[in-house]
Amino acid sequence: MIYATYVSMILAVAGAIQAAPAPAAALAATCDAALTALFTPPKPVLGRYEVCTTSAPFDEVLAAGGAHYAAVEALAPLDAFGAAGPYDRSLVARLYGGVRAKVVHGWSQTGDRFVSTTLISPYPDPTLTRLLPGTMEIRWTSSAPVVHEWARVSSANILQAMMIDFNRNPTARNARPRSDWR
Repeated sequence: MIYATYVSMILAVAGAIQAAPAPAAALAATCDAALTALFTPPKPVLGRYEVCTTSAPFDEVLAAGGAHYAAVEALAPLDAFGAAGPYDRSLVARLYGGVRAKVVHGWSQTGDRFVSTTLISPYPDPTLTRLLPGTMEIRWTSSAPVVHEWARVSSANILQAMMIDFNRNPTARNARPRSDWR
């Protein structure tokens, strides 16, 4: 999830971005403080997180648009939810059993508001006792001046900074760039 946030920020800088409102907002999503507390960092340094859910099927939420999405992936639940939140990982793994979650990462920017989105289906209820068939949206939103100042950096400088980090970190040499962003 954190990786997707950084990649989303880099892609936002690379081109002009105009997007509609977030898809879950268009499909009558309900934001849940209990799910936000479980699956997001307790005290984000920058921006804010919210976790919203809708009973709409995953494909319908994805088709509603509003963001630039990568390819849909089938991920193990611990990969889908990441390590940022304090949820009980063993309980979530048991809840999903052998079922993989449909996951897609995306981003949008409207004016000075940047949003990184992760859609997950099926998703657990706040008690982590059952899977629900709708779609969960984990959304990170920022309109902080730090992000906007950072966004003024040219894409060439970003690539140069990435290469410097790549050369300093030998384990990153095996990483492959994602080419499936739209």
